[in-house]
Amino acid sequence: MRIPRTLVWVSALIVFLVITILSVLPPKSGVEIPGNDKVGHFLAYFTFTVNCSMLTVNRKQQVSILPILILYGILIEFLQGCIPGRMPSGLDVLANSSGVFIGILAHLLIQNREWLKVGPNN
Repeated sequence: MRIPRTLVWVSALIVFLVITILSVLPPKSGVEIPGNDKVGHFLAYFTFTVNCSMLTVNRKQQVSILPILILYGILIEFLQGCIPGRMPSGLDVLANSSGVFIGILAHLLIQNREWLKVGPNN
């Protein structure tokens, strides 16, 4: 059974929106995620990267999304410096980038599994 491509697109879009919204909310917004902040960053970018990687058709495309996703994490951290009460963090950039690298690596290692393949939208 293959995963419908539309489902992967929707999943990637949802993760992108959640990362973006949670990253630009002021700290007193009432939205708090329990646990280690860096683990949350890692897991969010890992999940986003696996979704994006599943949408690629070859290894060259998989590798080409690396700098895009890392730059997105850097941009989000930069934008946090413009939000009152938020501070950009180099450690967050490191956690985001680690999630991207491990996400790509994980997908490269298991991409040939039948249950992970993305098929047409039918």
